[in-house]
Amino acid sequence: MLAISSNKVAVLVQKGILRKNEDNPLSVQIEACSLLNLKNKLLSDKFISYLDAAKQLNCSANWIKKYWCNTGFLSIEDLVYWKLINKNELTKILNLKEEFITGAEASSLLGMRHSHITNLQKQGLIKPHYFGKTDKKVRLFKKTEVLKLFPAID
Repeated sequence: MLAISSNKVAVLVQKGILRKNEDNPLSVQIEACSLLNLKNKLLSDKFISYLDAAKQLNCSANWIKKYWCNTGFLSIEDLVYWKLINKNELTKILNLKEEFITGAEASSLLGMRHSHITNLQKQGLIKPHYFGKTDKKVRLFKKTEVLKLFPAID
């Protein structure tokens, strides 16, 4: 059903994601309801895989953690072999990104190295906006402000 090895099933039991049938302690039988709960979560419309979320946000798996998870925008549902992101949380970020972009995206849009946007910020040519739900914040820039810089840079 999950197409994983018995060793991986044992890890899922150890982590409390699946429950072992206690009626037969020597057996590796899993309670059907715990297996069904895991399967339903993996197939749920409420979640998207971590890697698919990273693609939608146009960033690597490392950067999704730094930009969006560490700042409290996204929480990872860590199921050991699967990492899921709540689609509602992802949608909020995608809505935010309609108006704002990250420094890396701004630099890429301008065709410059990543440090260039920081230099433009220090010169007062572009204003950062800090967002986050924790003590860590993600630095974003208004797309319109970045696009205004485009013809000025030569």
